[in-house]
Amino acid sequence: MAKPVATIESVEDFLYDFAKVDKDDVITFRNIDFEIAKQTRSRPPVLELMFIHPGSKTALNNFKSGIWKEVRGTFQGTKPTMHKKFQALELQDGILYLNPEEDEEAGSGTVPPQVHERGTAIVFTRALHRKKPFNSEDDLQNDVDITKELKAAFGTKWEHRRKDWTHSFYEQQEAALKEYSKPQWAEFEYGKDSFVKFFEKHIGKLHRDLDPKVPVVRYERWNPSDIWAVKTGKMDEIKDHLKKQISPVTVLSEVNGILIELMENNDLVGISLKKIDKKAKGNIKLYNVDTSSALKALDSYANLEKFDIKDIHFEPDNILTLKSVTTYIRIGPGSKYYVDLTRSGKGVSFNSQIKGTAAQGGQAPIDMVLKLVKAKEFDKSNSSSKYPQDGDAFDKAASKWKKIYTLVSKYASSPSQKMKFEKWQEQMIVLYVKDKRNAIVTLMQLAFWYDALTQFATNVEFWTDMLYYGMKVTSRGMFAPHAKIS
Repeated sequence: MAKPVATIESVEDFLYDFAKVDKDDVITFRNIDFEIAKQTRSRPPVLELMFIHPGSKTALNNFKSGIWKEVRGTFQGTKPTMHKKFQALELQDGILYLNPEEDEEAGSGTVPPQVHERGTAIVFTRALHRKKPFNSEDDLQNDVDITKELKAAFGTKWEHRRKDWTHSFYEQQEAALKEYSKPQWAEFEYGKDSFVKFFEKHIGKLHRDLDPKVPVVRYERWNPSDIWAVKTGKMDEIKDHLKKQISPVTVLSEVNGILIELMENNDLVGISLKKIDKKAKGNIKLYNVDTSSALKALDSYANLEKFDIKDIHFEPDNILTLKSVTTYIRIGPGSKYYVDLTRSGKGVSFNSQIKGTAAQGGQAPIDMVLKLVKAKEFDKSNSSSKYPQDGDAFDKAASKWKKIYTLVSKYASSPSQKMKFEKWQEQMIVLYVKDKRNAIVTLMQLAFWYDALTQFATNVEFWTDMLYYGMKVTSRGMFAPHAKIS
């Protein structure tokens, strides 16, 4: 039997099937955990494998050669190539490569968060703890002591990118000084003693709800803070206080309330960091502090943007024409914001984006989406009995899916972006043969759109909640209070 052709979709499916995959779609191969990022709109389209460098070139090469061998042994049409100066595999419709930010020999690419966040901690310690802010980018660039510390943080691997971050570091400290120049802050901790690690250690005890239990599971699904400022001498006291409050039945609203009180007293504040464009100024905004009159009175308090129903545009088009398994909710004038619904492993993810920028709000927790949509037809599991598992089962359930398809297709962006159901049905049966996973994810998305549109087609709050869940911003205490510098 001839080998299947290597495409981005077929190789992605294979990678999720050939090795161990956990509930968060992290794949383990040769003792290395990696995640897959698909960028179909880039040129060329790419499939990135993202992972933490294993610490030795031998282990890295073992991982690389193993992945390459598995893919090339399974598919036809692959060819060794270079992408961003790194070894890659050319597929029929794109490129498969290892994320260069984790490659030991990286000479370009995105600086890993653990590098530039440590750099921010160094600069913040100088500006806020030692009360010696930088007066200009040149001032920062020419400071001998800071340069030495930043060189150590970036290391030889990323030294060539250190100067690229000067503008961001300078603007970040400028923005932080506007809000936090007066309190006495301790040196900024980054790593094992930081509050990020503290909360990661205890996150398993935190819940969004207790009836039924909805655990938080991962720190970043609750808290966007990358770094924490703590008042001098208060680190152990605050950690002890929080430990006493966190139990196996603690809900987020309790912890968020404590964090807001600590923010009011300038005892502790979590800060979310974004790289700042070279021509832009840094700004600081406070989010998720709506229960605090003191923090809401500050100029840095950020109101959520308000939209009308005319600002909400639906685009379920791709699943109606079977072009792909990515659909969109576009929000705001000029569709400035959008939520893309796309395949993640065997399921569907809901991701917030800001048009025209590199900023990404992140992924909305799937259990929150289920609760928000009051799911009837939609189920987060692709093996659910709600979804036919093969073409024959789908054909037998055609009357149900015709009802769902007919309703959703009314919201296509144009008449050309949908088919007659009978033609769609025929092509779905073919899709089950070619790509079962995409066929089921198509139905998963169709079910979500059906539930959402039958209940909330004119409900602005529902659609903006989808956006804000991804950005970890709400007014209902579901995400951590934090200061964002961008």
